[in-house]
Amino acid sequence: MLIMRESQMETFQQAALKNFEDRLLVHLQKFFPRHCASMGEEQTRAYIQYGVKRAKRHELLTERELYLYIGLMLMLGSHFDEDVQLPWAAATLADQSIHTPYDRIDQAHRLALDYLHRVSGDQDEHFKRALVRLRAAKLDVLFPPSERMTRDRMIEILISLYPEKTAALGDVLLDKLIRKGAELAKAHQLTTAKGMAIYIGLMFILGSGFADDPQLPWAAAVLQPTGDMNPATRAMKLYEAALAQLEKCLA
Repeated sequence: MLIMRESQMETFQQAALKNFEDRLLVHLQKFFPRHCASMGEEQTRAYIQYGVKRAKRHELLTERELYLYIGLMLMLGSHFDEDVQLPWAAATLADQSIHTPYDRIDQAHRLALDYLHRVSGDQDEHFKRALVRLRAAKLDVLFPPSERMTRDRMIEILISLYPEKTAALGDVLLDKLIRKGAELAKAHQLTTAKGMAIYIGLMFILGSGFADDPQLPWAAAVLQPTGDMNPATRAMKLYEAALAQLEKCLA
């Protein structure tokens, strides 16, 4: 009778995990080449490990389930299942009337593809036009320094940048996004009207959890807590970092 020692079992498990990472890495490089090129192989492997940990919260353990879940992270933002803009994602993954974890992630994946079709377009044309508008926008025209950040003005800005997404979200979700964004912006020391508008705009374009998204390390780098940067400077650094990444996406 073969008896496997604990050290042998650990070695076996590590080898199995490495094999899984290798297969998923190839899958992601094929279907998400831009994301993988941006992160590089080492960071993509770390991202896979991060995704596996997040997926376990939803009892997603099989290879197919993890492929679908991590794919949604890349398409919708790493924290898509907590995003105030995507309540259907969290609801579907928590819906115990859908009997198996695979059926839940499969349903979430189908809903996501329908959502992205409406919001981004067949060839991402709506999303790309939103990025072009953001690149061309003059910050002081969109949001003059003397203007207060109001709900109605913020919605005007979001419509001007990405009308397809504002239509898909509707008033209720836009209100939730703006309230949550203002709260998070203040927590990140973005207390000016312009700073809050920039933060909310990036949540809208990149996902509500963009500030902590491993796909977007530039955001976390700018938003690190510090006492030697005033709110206006921090807001402009975040805006400039976002534009630099935007240029890479549109190149």
